[in-house]
Amino acid sequence: MVGFSSSAPGRARSSSSPRACASGSWQRCAEHLHVHVNTLRYRLQRVEQLTGHSLATLHDRVDFVLALGIR
Repeated sequence: MVGFSSSAPGRARSSSSPRACASGSWQRCAEHLHVHVNTLRYRLQRVEQLTGHSLATLHDRVDFVLALGIR
């Protein structure tokens, strides 16, 4: 991922884990990942910027879930 340090891609991947954020609660997702809620929001915003996809749409969320499942 362009613009991330070498350790950041793994963090971005774990931040967008479909299981961690399935409930749709930013707070619960952040607690599960042991990060501050603002950190989670920032990381997901960066993923959206880098990929050109929005987590606000169901279609793009499904794409992310499928992409993350293929590792």
